[in-house]
Amino acid sequence: MNRHDALLAGALLVYGALAVSSMRTKSAVFDETAHLPAGYTYLKTRDFRLNPEHPPLVKELAALPLLWIEPRMREASTAWQQRRQFEFGDRFLYRWNDGDRLLFWGRLPIVGLGAALASAVFLWTRSRFGIGPAAIALFLSVLSPELLAHGQLVTTDLAIALFMFLSVIAFRAVTERVTLTRVGLAGLAVGASFATKFSALVLLPTLAILSLWVALSRAPLTLAPGRMRARAVTGAVPKLAVLALSAAAMAGVALAFVWATYADPRYAMWWPGTGATDGVAVTNTRNEVITGVVPKNPTP
Repeated sequence: MNRHDALLAGALLVYGALAVSSMRTKSAVFDETAHLPAGYTYLKTRDFRLNPEHPPLVKELAALPLLWIEPRMREASTAWQQRRQFEFGDRFLYRWNDGDRLLFWGRLPIVGLGAALASAVFLWTRSRFGIGPAAIALFLSVLSPELLAHGQLVTTDLAIALFMFLSVIAFRAVTERVTLTRVGLAGLAVGASFATKFSALVLLPTLAILSLWVALSRAPLTLAPGRMRARAVTGAVPKLAVLALSAAAMAGVALAFVWATYADPRYAMWWPGTGATDGVAVTNTRNEVITGVVPKNPTP
């Protein structure tokens, strides 16, 4: 491990210690009562009736450790049947299960996302400006009150900050050298943003302005798709055309990513034992269709 890696690891240990020690003393904030139980129901039933005002990605990530705990969930309850998310969340956390235990394990993935954000800030700053500014940026990140506050709660705020930052820097990398790998990674980052919060729509004008800025600049755009020899693209119109095609490819990757956060693999034609010949993305086992077609032989 070199000095740069040691610096990053040490800073992340400080952040992790502060976040974990602090979150153990906090009760559930308002949104957590809805987000964590909803995430668990998504994973267990693929039913998205609870908390539909936010996409599912972060809630599903937070609920992953709960799959090993297997908390009690009563689908026969009135709160579930009538889609009363906060009433269901209160019962899920504090009547049917040990809320403090579920919150502790559900918050750990969010701490991991906070560490990922601090790491991304450090690595990008180092690549641009060197280790000195990167160390300062890392220090400010891990000790930021905002990061420490939101980086230990099952909410969407920290995650959308992470994925939007990754989207912008990944697309910036595409504008410097267009490759399949860079376009794919940028598409994944954009997809994660849209699967986290609907306010990710702000990425559309942001990336459009960045594309226009690059197209109007005098610097050539390097195009290196696959194993083809890299070549320089000059001129505003050709560069805009390349970036538009790249954006279209990114949109396809992003759409597939968002679809995957909602899809139920038990209804996909490649899932063993379904007997289905047509794929489908559904919200639950009652065949509430998001997109696609209902399978011919769905699993009951």
